[in-house]
Amino acid sequence: MTDAEQLAADAIALIDGADFGPSLTAPIQRVHDQARQVLAMVREPYKVGIIGEYGAGKTLFVASMLGFLENLPIGDRPTTGNVTRFRLRPVAGGTSTVTGRRIVFLSRSECEACLADLGRQIRAISGPHPGLDTPTRKAVDGDPDFLAAWHRTARSLDPSLDRLVRQLIAVAASARQHDACLGTSREVSAEEFGALIQIAYEDQSPAQLFWIVRQAEIAMDVPVSVLPGLLAHGPGLQPPDRPQLSGFGEGAVLELWDFPGILNHLSSERDRMLTETLLHDVDTAVVLLKAANPDSLASDELTRLLTAVNGGAIAGVGNVFDSPQAVRFREAGLDSDDAVRSSLTSITELLRTAGELAPGEPFLYAGLVALGQVAPELVAGRFDDRVRMQGALAGDAKRVALGLPEGSPFRALLLPVAEDGGRQRVQTMLADQLSVHGLRRRVERVEREDSRLRELLLQLESAVQTAPEPGGAAAAHVEFQSVLSGLRSVLIRLRRSLPGVLTGALSGDGPDRTSFADFVEETAARRVHRWPEWRQTLDSVRGREVQDGPETTTKLVGPFSESCVEAFDTVRAEALSRWERALIRNAEDTLADEEALRSRAKAVFADQPATLTLIVRPEDWQGLLTNASASILEQIPYQAPGPSRYAEAFPLRRDSRFVWSLPAKHTYDASDSDLLHRRHPGYVIRLRHEFVATCAYLMQTDVEMVRGWAEQVTLHFFNRLLQALASARPPEASPADEESRGALLDAIRKLRTRSTGPTSGGLWSELEN
Repeated sequence: MTDAEQLAADAIALIDGADFGPSLTAPIQRVHDQARQVLAMVREPYKVGIIGEYGAGKTLFVASMLGFLENLPIGDRPTTGNVTRFRLRPVAGGTSTVTGRRIVFLSRSECEACLADLGRQIRAISGPHPGLDTPTRKAVDGDPDFLAAWHRTARSLDPSLDRLVRQLIAVAASARQHDACLGTSREVSAEEFGALIQIAYEDQSPAQLFWIVRQAEIAMDVPVSVLPGLLAHGPGLQPPDRPQLSGFGEGAVLELWDFPGILNHLSSERDRMLTETLLHDVDTAVVLLKAANPDSLASDELTRLLTAVNGGAIAGVGNVFDSPQAVRFREAGLDSDDAVRSSLTSITELLRTAGELAPGEPFLYAGLVALGQVAPELVAGRFDDRVRMQGALAGDAKRVALGLPEGSPFRALLLPVAEDGGRQRVQTMLADQLSVHGLRRRVERVEREDSRLRELLLQLESAVQTAPEPGGAAAAHVEFQSVLSGLRSVLIRLRRSLPGVLTGALSGDGPDRTSFADFVEETAARRVHRWPEWRQTLDSVRGREVQDGPETTTKLVGPFSESCVEAFDTVRAEALSRWERALIRNAEDTLADEEALRSRAKAVFADQPATLTLIVRPEDWQGLLTNASASILEQIPYQAPGPSRYAEAFPLRRDSRFVWSLPAKHTYDASDSDLLHRRHPGYVIRLRHEFVATCAYLMQTDVEMVRGWAEQVTLHFFNRLLQALASARPPEASPADEESRGALLDAIRKLRTRSTGPTSGGLWSELEN
């Protein structure tokens, strides 16, 4: 363990356990944040980012490296639409296994920056479309409707401008509809994960959740034998006995980041902004050039993106056997480098471009050949024709390579890709990058952050010397304010997410897996079907005498109104129950990463009103909506719809006599089709279904009124909790304790004066070895 890591860990322990006064809150927070940053930098996995033009084979590269293909978007057109982060934990033996999937959404500020960037690009090229400016500004501000209306009537837009406008509409609409998702993350199923990393060509609805995804993360256990040079000997940054800073993907020592392809024709500008942002966290990049694109139009863009990478890059040609010139490996006479160069001009040009993008030797890669060797069962049935074709081309390339003289550059390039798709060579190159660039850069960054931490400790020492409030009470004051701030942040997040939570609660299934719409219809049916009039009516249409059956449709108004009132009582109770469960579940999810805050709040507010600890006990919110107090009902009244409401909506507005109520002496044509139809039991059953459908529709409409009441009650609840926080008072201060101040100063000085040289273990020992 490095000195930097030990210093950061001890600084956090000191802050968590020492007595500080409120005047030291700012320097303490700076030290704490810096120490966390040092720990994160030392302990984080080594990160490899794969970038390139769309269709260059980036996702197939990852799949072939891991021997894993489940739900990964691979195809002939641009497919990967969001950054996919594979967090790898080495295991002995077995196969690559997924242990978790998570989606991380853009923060509110990141989303605003994305909208502003798209708007800036639109204004830069809008030119002959002056009427575009106002709709664009409204969309950047979060209202895409004007821009969408403008776009529907626009004609002859330049493809670049059209793509930008579509992206701006999509991001703004998604952010507006899924506002509660911004700044959050959640674990998802394999199906949802696959949908959110793949560009949806078929679904062009403007509010797809896809557009506000920051990154998708997949945690995997990977056999050491799959990536031996990297998992076994590469990062060495997180041995199993070292604590993690995050629970998701715990124990990961390596990450592969699959970035969306640049220059795709659907989402490239939005993807580029995300790529530029996230590349700063990457230690080493793998640049893949598109074999079917010999003009290398993406090289300028790739050169610019590589400036954000911390630890250098390797570059090569992806899916090399997709090149139209690959068939020339079958030609005779390729027995020299010059012959290969003149025959395979496009591949030669791509290799030259790769050499300009990254120092060192370029490489050739064939993802299907590599995947077919490491996991042949994954390609069977899915890529059969391409695998056979590329396998044959690999054999031809190997024959050419073996025919070249020893020491030939093309021999060195062709043999690896012909034998295993280039997989082993790329692993070796990445391991070299780790030791030469990535790890050294990591050490340099840790040194800089460690120096900053020591400076902040010196500032904290000076602040403690002049602080007016030493002692335990001062520390309690700091803790009190910290807990207040954390709880206030949680409540504000819950309040902001309320509309989305209420909407989502009735759109999914309930505890018994019944959708709300089905529940409403079943409730309506149970009430309507039990009318005695139906038995009497059905007996009548079978030719039996009925003494008191309904003679006209108006006779059914009463039963219909009463049934609606009874059914709505049940439906309303179910809606309130689902909303209440959703609110509690959302609060539990929000607090899932705040376990420390929960326990601290219970301790800090132990002697204060129970309202304060109620904030971190969502399980005690039972009855918030389902059993609202009388005082709440007085402040926020709710009036349930009565019989008159449903009588006015009676579905059979025109009064008519039923056929069976006609006098016996009434003469009619027995062949009258309408009369025969209305005497048939099926007619009565369809009539009953019409009453059920009308009742269900009315209740669905009335539930919307209840939703407004539920939202007001919940907001009132959150506001009461915020008021309780505002009125809470910190613990009484005790006399200053100079002995405590002296002990604290000694502890800070011991930390600050530790050896500053990188002489022990950890990163430096790995680097020197």
